[in-house]
Amino acid sequence: MDWLRSWVTTPEQRCSELVQKILQTEQLSESEWSTLYTDLQSPTIPATLLAGLPSLLEALQTHTPPRLVTICHLLSAMAKAASVPAHATVLVQNEAVSVVWAAWKKGAAPEIGVEVLAALRNLVLVPPGAEALMAVEGGTALSRLFSELSGASLGKVEARIHLLAALANLVATHEFAAFQIAQKTDSLTTLAQRFQGNCNRFAIAVAYNLMCWPNCAQMVRGKATELLKGPLVKALGELVLSPCEGKSMEYELASRIIATLDATPAPGDENPSLTPVKLVWTGQPIFQT
Repeated sequence: MDWLRSWVTTPEQRCSELVQKILQTEQLSESEWSTLYTDLQSPTIPATLLAGLPSLLEALQTHTPPRLVTICHLLSAMAKAASVPAHATVLVQNEAVSVVWAAWKKGAAPEIGVEVLAALRNLVLVPPGAEALMAVEGGTALSRLFSELSGASLGKVEARIHLLAALANLVATHEFAAFQIAQKTDSLTTLAQRFQGNCNRFAIAVAYNLMCWPNCAQMVRGKATELLKGPLVKALGELVLSPCEGKSMEYELASRIIATLDATPAPGDENPSLTPVKLVWTGQPIFQT
């Protein structure tokens, strides 16, 4: 009779009841999680309910062993909530970024990484979330993300996609994060290695968002044009052969990056027409029990 309840209760009521059930039993059914994912995206969800989610996540991590399934689902629920900017701001104000990051550090299971990165991907779309991520671990989060990207520990392709999307959103929101990436040849090299293959859209989006910041574009153009341009040209060669050539997001972004790298703009007139892309995640949870 879940379908009948959905007609006679509000999203706020359902979310409150489901959060209470997590507190009491530390688990929900698949249909209940699905309801929570949907309802948390409602604009009418009160800030007081959202504010308690980071503390609930933190509490679940204290168990031995940790409640892995529930933690993964709750991370996914927080990611869905954070797809609404106002909700993301409330979550960030209640330490969501540091608590989510801590879940990744404490959880060795690959599924934790997937869901942590999905949550961070949306949380950094609001400026306070981007600022919070840049401050965790003594300001070393960016180095950790690139280390994970260049290594093999992520495992699942979904984790790499969420990581690259999180970087793209962080760069779109936080100029200093973009500057740190643009000034490091190692970071740009790691990024360029992802321009081809099943993560290409997201890696190209990171590079494109870098070029939206005039100082970063100037820095990249000055020292790393060929480092990015060669792999981008190869990626375009692959995309030309694909059925959506000329229409896909990655084709358009790669073309604009190359045009920007080749341009010689007048001082103060760098990249006036480039607008950052933001990769909001609202899809179904990747982790399945």
